Amino acid sequence: MSTTPDLASFTALVGQTFRLEVNGDKREQLELTQVKALPVRAGAPRSEGFSLLFRAQAGCGLSQGIVHLENPQLGSLELFLVPVAEDQDGLFLEAVFN
Repeated sequence: MSTTPDLASFTALVGQTFRLEVNGDKREQLELTQVKALPVRAGAPRSEGFSLLFRAQAGCGLSQGIVHLENPQLGSLELFLVPVAEDQDGLFLEAVFN
């Protein structure tokens, strides 16, 4: 995919699974659990800011960094994910677009 999808594109995919590859080999399944609009800052490079929250299996060992994701509707894209929480439901990772 040549451009990053927008807020509406991701919102339509809440609850869907994304396949993740790290360094070309580690594969995990991530569920997109939340898409949240963010306030637009004056002079920001994007006309809309938003964040994505993904859930991975607890104990998967994922850390902060750029990952390759694939989804049947969006195709392939690379995102910078940051772990933000972990509980009995899994590890939650966030990507922010601003």
